[in-house]
Amino acid sequence: FDASPAFLIKGSILAGIPIRVGHLFEEVPVPSYYYTHKVAVRRDENNQIDWNLDLLQALYTKGFSREHRLSIHPNTKLTILNDYALNAGNYICIQIAGANGALVAASSKIWMEDNFKILIEELLMSYQDLKIVALGDKGDSIRVNRVCDKIISDRLLNLSGKTTIQEVISIISSCKLLICHDSGLM
Repeated sequence: FDASPAFLIKGSILAGIPIRVGHLFEEVPVPSYYYTHKVAVRRDENNQIDWNLDLLQALYTKGFSREHRLSIHPNTKLTILNDYALNAGNYICIQIAGANGALVAASSKIWMEDNFKILIEELLMSYQDLKIVALGDKGDSIRVNRVCDKIISDRLLNLSGKTTIQEVISIISSCKLLICHDSGLM
């Protein structure tokens, strides 16, 4: 469990799930029966990927190693930037949608579409030498398209649903600024 609501933990107990691994936060009391494997949160490490790996490591102790390395391949980076006429450091990336478009239910992880429209228009007016690149996966495209279609500018590039994860990593690694939700792009 990573930041799971109590009802999910209780539900897993009622469902008879035999192995339950979770974080222990000093400031949050957790009943002793919640988790079969308890993992203290390392305050010296605030990378959530490491916190999640801590949960896995509680179960798989043999041969478990971590290697932190950037996975941007230089050829991919050059190709994708060239494909979309992007110059490193000369564009702002923005994530308009979150929670895979959040089409079924509202999500507190995403900002209102009209707010993004206003933000993008303000960025285009304030930074006339920069492009704006809208990012997202295929599930985000409907929402991203609705916002981008309302803005007329040759400096707004909508790449939602048009890139691979590797390409998005390359695009983000060369942007001047990334505006995003608490989500995958972050």
